Amino acid sequence: MRHFERLQHGVFVDFRRRALDHPLQQLVGAFLLLAVALVAGLASLWWPGPRVIAVYGILLIVGSITLVIGAVYGRVLPFLTWLERFSPRAGVKATGPKAADLLPRWSTGLSTSAWIIGTVVMAAGTGAGWTRVATAGAAVFALGSITAAQQYLRLVAPALRGRPA
Repeated sequence: MRHFERLQHGVFVDFRRRALDHPLQQLVGAFLLLAVALVAGLASLWWPGPRVIAVYGILLIVGSITLVIGAVYGRVLPFLTWLERFSPRAGVKATGPKAADLLPRWSTGLSTSAWIIGTVVMAAGTGAGWTRVATAGAAVFALGSITAAQQYLRLVAPALRGRPA
């Protein structure tokens, strides 16, 4: 009976729900912004003002497309970097980090949060006609873009300098 209890305990422990990694969080954020953009797009059919159309464009183009591109970069660049730097040592005891561990979690989380918050604040400021709020949202969005650019450049910098793996 104890063997069955241990087996059952091991099965339930293995089915724990893990947290989503940051590229998947970016995709979830992109789909949420896409849903809000759909509502704004439908609202622009009933109230065809320039502000509603601008909110639709900000949510669709600036928000969701940027997050999808960031999510793709967050998956592809670490994999290619790992392939370049650590694949020659694959199979050796110390193979190096996993591809997902090459991007720092704090900067990926910061860029994701800044992109989402900046997009929502920029769209709200544009829709309400508050220039300062829209500018503040654009500044937060730019902070997310700068953070993402520095993390991607830091990831591929050794390859750009020609340093061997």
